Amino acid sequence: MRIGIVSSSGGSAFKSVKEIIDRLSHLKHTFFVVVDRECGIYSYCLQHGIEVKKIICASNKGFSQQAAKQFENWTNINVVFLFFTRLVTDDLFSKFRLINIHPSLLPEFKGFNAVEQALKTKSRVLGATAHIVDESMDGGHILVQTSKNISSDILNDVLKANKISYIQKIWLMLFLVDLLERENEDEHEDIFSPNAKHQKFPLLNPVMHNKHYADAILSLQESENITVFE
Repeated sequence: MRIGIVSSSGGSAFKSVKEIIDRLSHLKHTFFVVVDRECGIYSYCLQHGIEVKKIICASNKGFSQQAAKQFENWTNINVVFLFFTRLVTDDLFSKFRLINIHPSLLPEFKGFNAVEQALKTKSRVLGATAHIVDESMDGGHILVQTSKNISSDILNDVLKANKISYIQKIWLMLFLVDLLERENEDEHEDIFSPNAKHQKFPLLNPVMHNKHYADAILSLQESENITVFE
C-alpha cells in the first residue's frame, strides 16, 4: 500500500506506526511525506530514505494545490493521513482519501492544543478521533474514536496526558491501516462508505482486528510506562 502523510510536527506517532507495520504487516507499505516547514518528520525521512517533499507556501490553498500535485506525481497513493496544524482545501481532499488524526474526542476540543484544552477544562476523558477531511475544521465524518477516562492527577500532568494522546494516535492509525489492508484483499470494500464492515462495530473503542498490532500497542505502553488500552 502507498500511504501519504502530511505533517508539520516531530512525527513521533508516524515513526512508531511505521516501525510497527514494517515489522509486523504481511503487506509491503511505502510512505510518501509532505511537510510545510523544517520539522522532525522531515529530518527523519531524509535519514531513513523515505520520499519527502517540503512545500513552503503561506496560503492553505496554494499549499494544498502543490501537495496534491506532489502526491499525483508519486502516483497511486491509497490514502493520506494528516498530522497537521493547518487546514487543507478541496484542492487536496477532493483528489485523495484524506484522514485526519485529531487528539480529542470530537466534537469536543476542535482546533489547536486539544490536549491542553481538555486539561484546562478539567475533562475526565482524553480521546482521539480519525475523521474524513472536508472543508470544516475537524468536522468531517468520524471513522473511529478512542477514549480513556483519566484520574484527577493526570489533569495536572501534561507529560502523562501527552503520552496518552501519543499512544491513542498510534492506535487509530494502526486500526485504519489494518482496515485498509483488509480492503486491499477485498476490492469491493471501501472503509469510507457508511456501509463499510467496520461501521458495524461501535465507533468508540472498537476491538483491534490485527492481534500483532494490538500486541505492539501493549508493548509500547509498557515501554512508556502508561496504560491506555487493556
